[in-house]
Amino acid sequence: MSARRDTQPELTFDGGHLELNAEKIEKRLSEIWQQASAGYKSEMPIAKICLSNMLVVTDALARPEAEQLANEVALRYPSRVFLLVVDELQGAYSAFVRTSCSRDAESGTIRCFEVVELLADIGRIDFLPGALRSLLVGSVPVITVDLRAYQTTPQFDKTILELSDYYYVNAGVVPSGRLEKRYLPLRWYTTLPVRELIGELLGRVNASDCNARPTNIRLYSAPLVDRCSDLLAGWLLARLRSEHPRQQKNRIIAAYREYQVEIEMVEQEDTTRIAEIQFSDGAVASITNPAAGEFAASFGNAHLWHRSSGMPLSSYLVEAMQDGSEFAEYAAVVDALDRIAQH
Repeated sequence: MSARRDTQPELTFDGGHLELNAEKIEKRLSEIWQQASAGYKSEMPIAKICLSNMLVVTDALARPEAEQLANEVALRYPSRVFLLVVDELQGAYSAFVRTSCSRDAESGTIRCFEVVELLADIGRIDFLPGALRSLLVGSVPVITVDLRAYQTTPQFDKTILELSDYYYVNAGVVPSGRLEKRYLPLRWYTTLPVRELIGELLGRVNASDCNARPTNIRLYSAPLVDRCSDLLAGWLLARLRSEHPRQQKNRIIAAYREYQVEIEMVEQEDTTRIAEIQFSDGAVASITNPAAGEFAASFGNAHLWHRSSGMPLSSYLVEAMQDGSEFAEYAAVVDALDRIAQH
């Protein structure tokens, strides 16, 4: 896991507000880049770096979080950052640009990235992608993070998805059918410490000589607490390579090697219990959330711990894109859940 970077931009050059016009935005970005270059002329080498087009979509409610995330990602992975603000206020249709710079701790080089805020109201949001297309840097990927709790602009959302090479969405949706894009809901990110914990647990069992296999798995949920049981069930089916899954009420039953595995979704009041795994030899493993940000697993005399703060979201977004395995795992989950729906 990567260490978190808490560094803030060393200096920011504001370009001010202007009308939402691609040509004028590019001209203003060029002007403030010249200001940044002049401001550092006696310092270490200065470089404007653009590894991606980073689109962060937000509404007024999620805007503070979106601004912070955009800044953290850009410091880690310098990009041309677009903060796309869907505003409920009528008459909103404008832009704001700036260049931010920070010193790389290892090389000492001053690295700069651009931030373009595009603000549009609901009535004109579908016009925004036209200007956006002209501003995208063509030689690097488009990474989109939509932090809105609900996607209420279907045509705009469809267009942004089509523009994106990598797409992260906060809205609680699980697409059906084959994924044509590298697509992840942020609910999948929240399952990371649990997946790592269960993965390590199953790895230890497989490495032992007991030949035990999971046969019964209970996934617990509690009122007002999203344990992402649907995603964890799909992930377990994909990881165990279970065949012919079928659902019976709150149970999923599938073949697994010479055994049958049964996954049960259980609602209960205890918010600390996450999962319980029973093995073919009668042994039982339990996974819990004993305190905020802490996850534990116990299996016999073995005790494992993970912390959810080990991988900040900004690091996760970049590393998932660079590695690709998270997208592949989630695609397998969608396929497993889709196979259940077909039976």
